[in-house]
This record gives sequence, C-alpha cells and structure tokens, in this order.
Amino acid sequence: MAVAAPSLFAWVRNAKIRTVAEGLQNGLRVAQNESLRRSRQVVFSLTDSKLGPTATAADAKADGNHWVIFALPSMGADDSSDGFVEAGVLTDVASGVKISGPGAICFNSVGRLIANEAQTLTDVTGGETCAIDTPRTYNISLDSDADRKMRVIVSPGGQVRMCDPNKDITKFSDGCPP
Repeated sequence: MAVAAPSLFAWVRNAKIRTVAEGLQNGLRVAQNESLRRSRQVVFSLTDSKLGPTATAADAKADGNHWVIFALPSMGADDSSDGFVEAGVLTDVASGVKISGPGAICFNSVGRLIANEAQTLTDVTGGETCAIDTPRTYNISLDSDADRKMRVIVSPGGQVRMCDPNKDITKFSDGCPP
C-alpha cells in the first residue's frame, strides 16, 4: 500500500489538470465552431460567474473558473442569434487547479482569431478586449504541484491544441513548441 499511494496521488493530480485542460480546449473549440456556424464573430471568455441561457454579459477574468461564449451582433443587423451561446465549468470539477491566460478570445466568422476593442464586445465582457498575440496561450497547473502543467494554445489561424510544456515537441507529439 505504501508503494502504491504516491503513484495514486500523482495520477489524481494529473487527472485534475488534464480534466481542466480538456474542458478549456473543448470550450474554445465550441466557440470556434459557433463562429463558423453562425458566420459571425464569437467571443470566448473566462469568468467567475455561473451563467445560464438568460445571461447577457459576464465579467471576463484571466484566471476565471468558468467559461462563457457570446455571439456578437453583426454590423447593423438585428438578429436573434446574438447573445449567449453556451457556458461551462472548469475548476469546480478539479479543486486546486489554476488557469492563467487571456480573459477573452474572439473568433471571426471563418474561425480565426481577431482583435476587437468594440463597444459591443466590452459590453459583453465587462470591459475586456480581444488581442491577437501569437499565439494565445492558457497555462493550467495545480497549486500544490508546480512541476505538472498543461497548456492550451490557440493559433492565429484558429487551431486549438493542448500540449505538455514539460515535453520537447521534437521528441513527443504532445509536447509544446518553445
């Protein structure tokens, strides 16, 4: 039992981090797919608010423990497909996991990252804007274990990828680029 306990605890820590990273990756992919499906700009935000279908805004927060997706109105159109799309939970399912990264990411109508500072965006995100740094990166780690990390990267072309920053991409397919 004494031999198995340390490896069991390591497995639980790894599972928590991977669960949060996969949830974040899936939320980003939903946002990108919605931008394609609706043919309009969509914003993905981290937030601390638990939101439902009647939500009209959420304060974006770079280390939020929930995510939310809003479709932004097209220029000059009054369309019922604006507003809340979907929301999800991240760290409630894995206590002690920390996320750091951009508070908001915007996808254009063809699923690529786009910069946005418009009032329609900041009304939805509580003032957060979308930048287009190359690439947009989220880091996921556990409070008690600084060695075990995961990373979710969104490229300017819209590719969403989860990787392990402790692995070299030239040797491992799940490694992160430098």
